[in-house]
Amino acid sequence: MSKEKALLAYFLVYFFIAFAWKSWRTYLKTGVNPIVLPNTDDAYGFVATGFKLILMAILLYLCALVFFDFVESGSGTFQWLEFVGIEIFAWLLMTVGLLTTIKSQHDLSDSWRIGIDNHSKTNLITTGIYKFSRNPIFLSMRLSVFGAFLLVPNGVMLLLLGLSEVFIQVQVRLEETHLKQVHGKYYAIYASKVRRWI
Repeated sequence: MSKEKALLAYFLVYFFIAFAWKSWRTYLKTGVNPIVLPNTDDAYGFVATGFKLILMAILLYLCALVFFDFVESGSGTFQWLEFVGIEIFAWLLMTVGLLTTIKSQHDLSDSWRIGIDNHSKTNLITTGIYKFSRNPIFLSMRLSVFGAFLLVPNGVMLLLLGLSEVFIQVQVRLEETHLKQVHGKYYAIYASKVRRWI
């Protein structure tokens, strides 16, 4: 299997675990749809839409790499990043990212949300992996996209990496503002003890 096919398979598994599976289980258990990324015409709606589009773009580009040979040749490969040590490091990063996502979702339990839920209050989770990072799932996404860039080091993946980083950074700050409003001093104390990333 080529690295492009393996990478596409990884992201299909990652997106299934990170978005579909846990969301479905949460909905069945609580009756609450945990996917709350709006299409509204405000700053949050803009970021949420951009976030979804970037994820779709990554999947579509990986599909294009797998099924159309000419795509890679026109993407401006950074050949100095193409060697076995980098590839092993990339797969290590992505494995850590996937395992971090699974652990984070387990620790969140019924408080799992994708986006900002203004309708049903969730608990502030500060145990488990959340003792070490306030945003371990977003951290795992960053690791996975960076790993993908290292495996397919070209201009398109660099652009997608940069755009995903911008939208993740903004989304995290919007969610932190929401948590401050909902949990007040408890979130402030938590944030003073645990770093945003690690």
